[in-house]
Amino acid sequence: GWSFGGVVAYEIAQQLAREGINRVKGLVLIDSPEPQTRSPLPDALLNAVVEKRLRPASREAFCTQMRFATRALVEYAPAKSTYRPRAVILRSRERSDVAMAAGADAALRGYFAGCNDAGALERDATANAWKEVLGTVVATGTIPGDHFGAFDDKNVSITAPSCVRVDTYPSL
Repeated sequence: GWSFGGVVAYEIAQQLAREGINRVKGLVLIDSPEPQTRSPLPDALLNAVVEKRLRPASREAFCTQMRFATRALVEYAPAKSTYRPRAVILRSRERSDVAMAAGADAALRGYFAGCNDAGALERDATANAWKEVLGTVVATGTIPGDHFGAFDDKNVSITAPSCVRVDTYPSL
């Protein structure tokens, strides 16, 4: 899952496991926020993103959906589970200038800062929070672009192959 979709994918995998359905081969968390976040996306950030990336007809629906998703994320309390699917965390390499300029708090600025070297990935609070929630070591990597550009035309040929084969990552 990309962004909030990674948190949704994690929760679905956990619910399936609780029902005895352990068929999830793995999780690919594509620049997904840490599931214990308490920082909602500010309206200034949503407005800056839509101005830059969306047609006017799509902007209102996008902002409404993102306000709903960010409230759900802030209220989410992930349950620890003994089910440990393979997982990979892919973080964007580049900093999101839009996010940095839009009044984000320190936690959000850290999330949107980018991981442009191995040291940054090791120190990354988001990746480390996911490791804690998953309860195990997970594979980590980076993808091109900033958070909002991971699937842009210029990046998708690199991002997509990184996502499709979680079974090639080490077993946990």
